[in-house]
Amino acid sequence: MTIEKTILDLFVARTDAFAEQNSNGSYTCHRYNIDENIIREHLSGKRTVGAYQIGQNNKCKWVCFDFDGTDLTEQLHHAKRIFFKLRDEEKIKSGLLEFSGKKGYHVWIFIEENTAASAKIWAEDVSRGYDVHEIFPKQSGINESEPFGNLVKLPLCIHKTSGKRSVFLDDEHDFKELTYEESIEHLKKVSSAPKAVLPKVILREITKTIYRPATEKISDYVRDIINTGTTSGKRHETEWIIAKEMYKAGKQQDAILAAVLQFNSNCKPPKEESMVINHINALFHAPEKYFADKEKSCPLPEIAIEREIDYDTVMKTYKKWIYFGEDDTIIDLALAIAITRTTGSVPLWLITIAPSGSGKSEVIRPFTDKNDNTTEIMSKITPNTFLSGLKDEPDFAETLRGKPKLFLTFDFSQFVKLHQEVKGQIWAQLRDLYDGFIERRAAGMVNKKVENIRINWLICSTPIIDSELLVQQELGTRELLYRFNQTDFSDDTLMSRIWENSETLEQMRNELAYVVRTFINKKEHSEPKMIIIPDKIKTELMKTARMITFLRAATESDSYTGELTNFVYREMPTRVLLQLKVIYGGLKSLSDDYPDERALKVIRRVALSSIHPLRLQMILKLIESDNPITTNDLTKKLNVGWKTLVTQLMTARQLGMVDYIEDAYTTEEGNRNYKKKSWFATWHDVIAYLKEMADVNNELRQIYGKKNV
Repeated sequence: MTIEKTILDLFVARTDAFAEQNSNGSYTCHRYNIDENIIREHLSGKRTVGAYQIGQNNKCKWVCFDFDGTDLTEQLHHAKRIFFKLRDEEKIKSGLLEFSGKKGYHVWIFIEENTAASAKIWAEDVSRGYDVHEIFPKQSGINESEPFGNLVKLPLCIHKTSGKRSVFLDDEHDFKELTYEESIEHLKKVSSAPKAVLPKVILREITKTIYRPATEKISDYVRDIINTGTTSGKRHETEWIIAKEMYKAGKQQDAILAAVLQFNSNCKPPKEESMVINHINALFHAPEKYFADKEKSCPLPEIAIEREIDYDTVMKTYKKWIYFGEDDTIIDLALAIAITRTTGSVPLWLITIAPSGSGKSEVIRPFTDKNDNTTEIMSKITPNTFLSGLKDEPDFAETLRGKPKLFLTFDFSQFVKLHQEVKGQIWAQLRDLYDGFIERRAAGMVNKKVENIRINWLICSTPIIDSELLVQQELGTRELLYRFNQTDFSDDTLMSRIWENSETLEQMRNELAYVVRTFINKKEHSEPKMIIIPDKIKTELMKTARMITFLRAATESDSYTGELTNFVYREMPTRVLLQLKVIYGGLKSLSDDYPDERALKVIRRVALSSIHPLRLQMILKLIESDNPITTNDLTKKLNVGWKTLVTQLMTARQLGMVDYIEDAYTTEEGNRNYKKKSWFATWHDVIAYLKEMADVNNELRQIYGKKNV
């Protein structure tokens, strides 16, 4: 078979028309037959041809993923990722990776002829989570208003704007670009491979395609029924329910049939597809009769809901049960930490600090799962929790080796009650655990060490833990904090919500657990998602990391005077920066359109929660003031004790963020002379960053309450 005939058979679904590329890259439609002579001219460079993907029977032969951009190396990386997925995971042998001749790459997948609607749904589904520029087919079919649909330039041509020839890449040898002659042989080889067989119906996210653009008009229960199915005896009436609801929402017969076939595939057992098609066709013979509003509705079948869960569903479910006031970012943060337990470059340990009874435990409770081994509830921690040090004694740490885990602690406040020496041992173990290992060396015991440990941790505590955290900051911190305040909420609002939930507590926990566990275990979260961080976001994260290290640095002070007894050594911002980077990546992975503004809001909330609150408010008072403020006046403005404030002022001064001028004065009695310090904020870069944060006071009020800021 000639190469011209091979290309016609593989790529051309519609032979009565084709498009030709112009010198400026646009295309002109020719409404006459495309044949081997035209393909020959295409290969010779005399003309460059594009093929309309969808045939007049609304079917197509291939799917194409288009990767375009200014950075060819980056686009090749994206193209190779999906090529590997299709070849290695989906076991598709009929794939080609092509350099387009200008600014990108095409991944071609040849399929057994199928409807454009099915091909479109499959292509969108299989590429979710990958950075694809365009997906073909773009339409579910053609009609009188859209008689052609979109086209794709055929391979092995000369691109009219770049003058370069498109060629294939050798997927068996480091994806090097093949020559024109090698590309022809490669194409012939792939043409003989078995075509990909698409599933008859798509089991995931079908509503995103068949319901567009009127998704909001389709009720949730119809989506649930489609994706769940039902049992024998209820199938026929349920088909009618789906058809009627979609018809009322303006959907066409083809879309309704696709939805009902999807529903049928999930039924136990399914009906013969011919029976389903005949049923829908019969309904459309008299739609005014069968779909009229006055028609009596069939009772909904009792089904177990297992719908596709996305980020919006999780948020709605949380807000349905738990009152968050103005700020619900703790949900995003907890989800991001959960889904990065296997993919983040550094572990994330988050302590959520809120008053008792605030509902913080209910936020993380849904992440528990007794049916898998990816989560552990850590209700109590002792020096022997991870390694006992006893010979032949099984150790919990051994179960952590090489198995990423999500730890959950509902009340870390009990830690404060432990003896100081015991707390010191535990803190030392936790620092090692964060760094990926744990070791136990003690007199009379066996020396043990377990490595290759990876843990993300969600912890809840009351504010009593703050005193412990301040001590540990001197030794190097690994954890980040999140504070949410409910002192500004109406007691009536909170009590009303609790009153309502008390009647359905088990239902609340079951529903939240189902939604959260389904979401975080989605396949796309089990592999790293390629997140390209813009330079603007990178700069913001670096500034935030640096701010955290300055504003949470601690040292020793004299308990009587508040004066420092040692130098202040702040941590380097490297670990914090990596933590913020992982959080940003986790947040952006929650949904395809997760906004940068919200991601930065979450990260800023973590930053402002993780730093010393008094030091921050003290510096903000100095920034707001046009004139230096005396120590005495600052104590009144902040409502804190003299010694406490002096410690913070001297710490901030050693870090270069504040300074003072000193004036001598005499008491009214005239018998004693004093030196009075008046404080002001310096031109330090952290101070400059705080000045840029125009809404920082509002965020602090959300964290600590309006009365406290």
